[in-house]
Amino acid sequence: MDIFPGSKWDTLDQKVGSGDSCYPRKPSMGENLAWGYGSDSNIHPNTYLDADAAKDLQDSKAAISCTNCLTCPKKKNGTDICCGCVNMDLKYGISDICPDCPNPEGDGGPWPGDLSLGTLLKRKDGTATPSIKRVTINEKGYALHSIDHKYPAFPQDAKFSWEGIENNQWDPISRYWGNTSISCSDWSVDGLRPLDTTWVDNNGQLEEVRVAYETEHIFEGQIIGDFFDFWLNKGHIKRQHPMPDNPQPKVHTSFVDDWIVKPSASWPLRSQGKLLQKKAFIHTLLAEIGNNIHLDRLSIFRRRPNAMKGRLFSGYKPSDPAKYAKKPPEDQLMTTKEMGMVFEYMNHPDIWDKFCTTYEAIRDVFGTFDTFYASQSSAPAIPSLQDEWKEYIETVLDSMVRNTKFDFALQSVLATGGVMLIPSIYHAHWAVNIAFNVDKFRFSGTCPHLDSIKTDV
Repeated sequence: MDIFPGSKWDTLDQKVGSGDSCYPRKPSMGENLAWGYGSDSNIHPNTYLDADAAKDLQDSKAAISCTNCLTCPKKKNGTDICCGCVNMDLKYGISDICPDCPNPEGDGGPWPGDLSLGTLLKRKDGTATPSIKRVTINEKGYALHSIDHKYPAFPQDAKFSWEGIENNQWDPISRYWGNTSISCSDWSVDGLRPLDTTWVDNNGQLEEVRVAYETEHIFEGQIIGDFFDFWLNKGHIKRQHPMPDNPQPKVHTSFVDDWIVKPSASWPLRSQGKLLQKKAFIHTLLAEIGNNIHLDRLSIFRRRPNAMKGRLFSGYKPSDPAKYAKKPPEDQLMTTKEMGMVFEYMNHPDIWDKFCTTYEAIRDVFGTFDTFYASQSSAPAIPSLQDEWKEYIETVLDSMVRNTKFDFALQSVLATGGVMLIPSIYHAHWAVNIAFNVDKFRFSGTCPHLDSIKTDV
């Protein structure tokens, strides 16, 4: 289908759900901030490779020289290879990242929603969907259901409005975090204003819609659940690297059941000075993550890297290696880019500050618990949970860096076969990833009560 009848562009057939879409010709998205080229300029191989390798690319006619790399041509020739045009949200959703994950909460169902009415018929008085953040301990879910402790879910339907809704109630939430370049080897992330858009086919009409975003908890709630499930009960975390030789539980068998998840009138459960009636200690911890009280601990982040972020913090692989191996070269690069975006996002000073704020608040709650527990004469001895919390978070972050570097190495082999001298623009991007971007898998910040995280692995 020619979406621009009579024009010089013969573009891909792009329908909602078909997996293909093009970004608009938009300088803010066509500019590669890391290398200094724009959407209307060619990319010279010398930008990415040394002189010999660049000459190989030029001689093979495989250089990037399309005048508009934000458009996907149907008939690509040797001098018209673009990278970064595939719409990963349409093509995969998050099925390649987390096939068992439920659809995100929010209005209108899966992105981009029903476009039959057109994007002009947006809600005039939009409302956010109040949602709960559930964490799992010993295969049982825990959440706070009061309105104060819910959070506003970003609408999945691209025609539902967000900016300024409900009398600007949600403006304190940092937004719209995503990649600042369409280049497959530029992982840069920032809060974008205005928000990012893309084009999709709506019954034969090209329609510009908002990209897929989610409200996200910068400090992942499941980190709290895993602290009890793994760190205290098993003496290690999932995919801990390096794994301890002989991990042992740090608390007695019934500790979590008796003191953490069982409601107790003896524990002074408070949030923002308010008494939490008939709640367990776990609820006091959950009250500190992003919610309607703590809007500054939430952000609006692109859906796919956000899904990867949750997986990485819980010790899972960022995507299915078998599915990754079967992807086209551009899709592989984009998947790896999304993994890199997680670290670029977390290392942004604004985001890291919000992570630290939540970490320190939870640490303070553990300090209060330590004092309370020490006063219980019949309670079995346990280590300081405040001290264990610090060591646990440092282990989570350190292991996440180490594991992601391993996952990146595996992805690079799957994508290139371990051979980097093949004259291909995709290999040129991999050369940038391997030579420069691998160092971005790190946590460069610290918190007042958190040591620096190792990166020399």
